[in-house]
Amino acid sequence: ILHTILFHRALGLVRPKDADLEFFDITYVQCGDLEIEKKIEEKIKQFISWVEKHPNEKSQVCDV
Repeated sequence: ILHTILFHRALGLVRPKDADLEFFDITYVQCGDLEIEKKIEEKIKQFISWVEKHPNEKSQVCDV
């Protein structure tokens, strides 16, 4: 889901790419740029790590 949100907010020309998530049987959109994909994955991992360390605190994701 984060990939789809960030795709719609990506700056510059990006070529969309469908990605299948078989476990949930859904398809979502990725931006198709490997550098952007790596940055997204890195930020997602940082967010998950923070949430795991602070399970009782509110958190949010924003694109800055």
